[in-house]
Amino acid sequence: MSLLTLTPTNKESLFFPNKAISKLNFSGLADIIRKKNENYSNEDIIQAYNAGRIDFDFENRFNCSIKILFERERQTDLKICDYILKNFKNRILMITHNHPSSYILIELANQVLEKLGYSTLKKMKVKLNDVNLPYSPYIFDTYAYKNYGYTFSNDDPNVFITDFDEIISSFQPADDLLREYIQNFFN
Repeated sequence: MSLLTLTPTNKESLFFPNKAISKLNFSGLADIIRKKNENYSNEDIIQAYNAGRIDFDFENRFNCSIKILFERERQTDLKICDYILKNFKNRILMITHNHPSSYILIELANQVLEKLGYSTLKKMKVKLNDVNLPYSPYIFDTYAYKNYGYTFSNDDPNVFITDFDEIISSFQPADDLLREYIQNFFN
């Protein structure tokens, strides 16, 4: 049975979060450009990154994203913002800066099922990216961990991520990505 065959004729609107978590590629760009304009070398910028001296403006970016998402959700019947606020520190909710993980998709599927009068999904065993969206092992850098206080775990009572340990171990330090990014962007 497909959810499409169960959907009533009045279609629901649905929005996904736009940058609920940080990804390195553009989050510190303004500060990096300023440092380049002040004649910092690529190595100086990488050292500043490693020492925690790049301003990624986490709080402002996160609050802006949440505000936009709440505003978009005012026009929808499906809501995800409260779920994100409740779970973003202990669940891997995004697999890139704008691709949701299975946690988000299951939460949304359960909302659809409830609206249609069906039982919700329970005791599921899934991969973090069961729908095979593009994925980045660089999604969580040391800045994001420090700023947000992530404590990712696999203890959700209804969703067990079968590849959780593999995903956690695949996270890569972002300084190699930063080095490549700076060299490609500024050279």
